[in-house]
Order: sequence, then C-alpha cells, then structure tokens
Amino acid sequence: MTKEKIKFSISVFFGLFLLSVVAGLAQETKDENVGAIVRNINWAGVKGPYRFDIYCSPKEKVSWSVGGEGDVLFQSAENGVYESREYQLPYEGFEESFYGVWFNTKGNGWIVGGEGVIMHTSDNGYTWQRQISDTEEDLKRVSCIDARHCWILGRNEVFLATNNGGKTWKQLEDISGNDIEFIDSKNGWIVDDNLILLTNDGGKSWVKSTIEVAVEKNEPSYNATHFSSIKFINKKVGWVAGNSKIARTMDGGKTWNVTKIDDEDYPNFVGIVSKSESTALAVNKGKYNYCTEDAGKTWNKCFRRQDINNVSSG
Repeated sequence: MTKEKIKFSISVFFGLFLLSVVAGLAQETKDENVGAIVRNINWAGVKGPYRFDIYCSPKEKVSWSVGGEGDVLFQSAENGVYESREYQLPYEGFEESFYGVWFNTKGNGWIVGGEGVIMHTSDNGYTWQRQISDTEEDLKRVSCIDARHCWILGRNEVFLATNNGGKTWKQLEDISGNDIEFIDSKNGWIVDDNLILLTNDGGKSWVKSTIEVAVEKNEPSYNATHFSSIKFINKKVGWVAGNSKIARTMDGGKTWNVTKIDDEDYPNFVGIVSKSESTALAVNKGKYNYCTEDAGKTWNKCFRRQDINNVSSG
C-alpha cells in the first residue's frame, strides 16, 4: 500500500450562519460508529447538483460527500466553526468516480470507486492509503462496523470483505446490488431495486425478500421499483429509499411498508440516514431533503437546497 498526501482547501466561517447550515435530529446516537443524522448539508462551493451523489455522516454536524471525477468533500460545523475541505484526485491518472463512502467518529474511513479503487484514511482524511482490491470492476458501496470489519459491493457480482482494516480484501459469494448495510459482524442487508438480500453469517450466504410496490397508472416501472439506498437501526428496523419512494421494515427486511412521496419534482433519494426507530432523513438530489419523526407515517420537506449554480466557493 502507498500512502499519499491529498491536497485540499479549507474555508472557515463563524457566527449565525452555522445555525442555518447544519442541524441535527433527535437524541444522541448510542453507537458512535453508526451515522448520525445531519438535517442540513452545506452545499457552498459545490459546482453542480450531481457532482456529489453519496454522503455519510459519522456524527452530528459532520459529513463526507463523494462523487464524479474523484471528488471528495468534508464538512464540519463542530465547536462553532465551519470547516470545508475539498479534495482533489486521489492519485495521478485517476479519472473515475467515487461511489461509496464510510467514516466513523474517530477518523477512520474508506472511499470506493471506479477501476476497483479503495482509499483508506485513519486520520480524518489528511493522509490516504490506496488498498489492494484485486479487481478492476467499479466498487459501488462500502459498509463497516468498526475500523477492521468492512464489506464492499461492486459491479458484476464483486463482493469484498476484510477483517483486518483493509490490509487484505477477500472475495465472498458472487452477489449484486445497489447498496449494502451491516450492523454487526453477522447481520447485513443488500438492496437491489425492489429486492432485499439478508445475511446472518457475515455475507457468506443470503436470503431473498421482495419489496412489494404497486405500479400506478402512467408511472414508469423504473420509478416504481428502484430502491438504491439502505439503512438499518438494529436487527429489526430499517429503511430503504429510491425514486419517489421510501420503505420501512420492522421484521428485519422480510416485509416492508412503502410510502410514495408526492412531489412534482419527483425526488431521487440517493441516501437515507437514521439513528432511531422513529426519525430518518432521506437525502434527495433535488431541491428538498425529506424527514420523518414519526416512524415514517409522515414525511416533510426539511431542507431546501441552495441554488447551487449561484453559490460561490468562498
């Protein structure tokens, strides 16, 4: 593995601006390695609405975003100071996208992307190591439970796991999907459109379940069945989100209650985060994110994104 210093830019702002930028939902998380909810993501300096597609929030008021052309964005509003670091390409010649990111509260993180790239940091992004994946397939998502145990979902049935912090990655059973979530060393889930895969042996074997979605008149079939993000709170309660729809399970993914978000902008949810059985935030590529504080009975617009094209990078 080679260690490389990544260039980044830092902007610091003070005052009441912070109050309108980043805010949290509900109580503290019980497990510091489980992503906390960040209600408002600061998009200042983002050059386009689809540049940063996926993000993770290791704790309140902190987020990591990744996207096209190897772009990485760190944001923090801790201790009354707003900090933003925008990283350049991970190494010379990399021209692919990043598709997955995971961080814990201690600064351990992984980013995965095109051409089998795995990047790891143990110091909150100040230095990075490229880890060997032994594949050139695009790596789509990464899920970890601590600084040693991680799983990566890639294209063309690439499914990798490590139990030593990424020193070595092992190919497990051939499997496909859009997103992956593990809550401990045994229990994990994969969402693949309206198909859910469940494992209780660390990913060695999987059981299939289906999210039943009624196709409405004149609704594109892709919009009706495409779930691309997943988040579980415990072995029973979890969420999935996708095009205009969010679903919740209370039995570990065997059955799902689907909610359609009626909005003329047709929300495209690229992420869902939650830290309790009643609260969740669905991250939307469009104008608004959606939040629930009553276990999904109602979903409300909880943040209006700025007009990104008019935001300066100062």
